[in-house]
Amino acid sequence: MLFLARKNLFQEKTRLLISVGGVAFSVLLMILLQGLNVGFSNILGQYLESVPTDLWVASANTGNIMDPSFLPPTLGQRLKNIDGVASAQPFGMQNITTSVNGKDLAFYMIAYDPSTSVGKPPKVSEGSVAPGKDEIVIDRIVAKSNKIKIGELIPFADKKLKVVGLSEGTFILSTSFAFINKADASEIYTLPTTTNYWLVSVTPGTGVQKVQSRVNGQIPEVNAHTKDHFVQVNVDLVKSIVTPVFGALVVLGALIGLAVIGLTIFTSTIEKAK
Repeated sequence: MLFLARKNLFQEKTRLLISVGGVAFSVLLMILLQGLNVGFSNILGQYLESVPTDLWVASANTGNIMDPSFLPPTLGQRLKNIDGVASAQPFGMQNITTSVNGKDLAFYMIAYDPSTSVGKPPKVSEGSVAPGKDEIVIDRIVAKSNKIKIGELIPFADKKLKVVGLSEGTFILSTSFAFINKADASEIYTLPTTTNYWLVSVTPGTGVQKVQSRVNGQIPEVNAHTKDHFVQVNVDLVKSIVTPVFGALVVLGALIGLAVIGLTIFTSTIEKAK
């Protein structure tokens, strides 16, 4: 039976081409989906890795960026008083949803501080890298898919922000990073008198984990993460969300390839048997 199937398959060149094409498409689809899986999982990690800090200090029960974190502005001085802390900078990042052209768009809004460059976009493909007052930098893919051009206004709460730049590597499936001026964050953010994280740099020659232990020990209402740990936790979070989806699509691609081969061989063999 196997010999007959193989013989018939090579005799029917059209069916052979269909089979080869089906398998090639399935393999290409699986490779593409696996690449997208890895890419989306790493985008968040790459951005967090680009933030200049040794420690991410969040609220006590905050483990990743999807968990709420609200910290008082007075925390900065308490952090600076800890032995081994060289600097402590506030970092605002909140999930904000707005409607653009009749479609809801979700953004991780990051507050850019012009005085320290904290919160700056990692890479801009077009326009400005530094949003001024009443300005915003959004992801290039989001702009293209929603037909948003530089110079257009996007509504947030009672404000409208002008798009002045398009960033690269800031799109993650259904959401993306956007960058606004620190002055606008106080008008857009939930609980504007707080910040979401503190970025702590340690003094040269001091162990990062030692300072982490001091921060967690002396300020029990916070959770200090080393940069590597915080990046990995968030990468794993994205993987836990996207891997099952892409995994199911990869399996579907494999089944399509097998179905094409099986159907082609079955049809050819049945016809020859008659």
